[in-house]
Amino acid sequence: MATPITSPKRHLLDRYLPAYDVSSSFHAIVFAEADAARTALTRVQPLRRLVAGLRALGVSDRISVTLEADAGPDVVAGFAWRLDPQPAEESSTAGFAAFDQPGHAKIAWSLSVSPDVDLRSVLSITVRAGATDAASTAAFLDAWSVLEPFVEAQTRRYAASVNALAQEIEDAAEARAREPQRRHLQLVV
Repeated sequence: MATPITSPKRHLLDRYLPAYDVSSSFHAIVFAEADAARTALTRVQPLRRLVAGLRALGVSDRISVTLEADAGPDVVAGFAWRLDPQPAEESSTAGFAAFDQPGHAKIAWSLSVSPDVDLRSVLSITVRAGATDAASTAAFLDAWSVLEPFVEAQTRRYAASVNALAQEIEDAAEARAREPQRRHLQLVV
């Protein structure tokens, strides 16, 4: 049995998924300033996209609980899903962090933006995932070998969406700034 990893340094995901079996980080250049990238980060809804992907795979009925939160300048998203082929019971009211029903796995993403040089920014995405109980760890790690490419593809797709939207936001702001100021004249007779 694998020993769950715990991070020695505090990370935003420590609030939601402090013990996990796998983790990965992804960084992408956003060709827009950090303010535009942060705005894009809050507008693109990662959980909606993830659930759409799971629905396409025919496994969205196994989701037990979801997480989507604005954590200051960062965004956090995640879900817990049932590992066996049975549909999940009704969604838990416990919340993502407290969810611990056996036979499930949890996955969470944290997304943040930091300024870079040349009017660019860096989008950082951290993914953590793990089983809710020791007995499910082996099944989760077997499933992870299939799920990891899906998670990575969703992460890259999300990064591309943030980049494109941030550029649109910046282009729109620049276009507004270039518009001549119209003066309203009043004709007095």
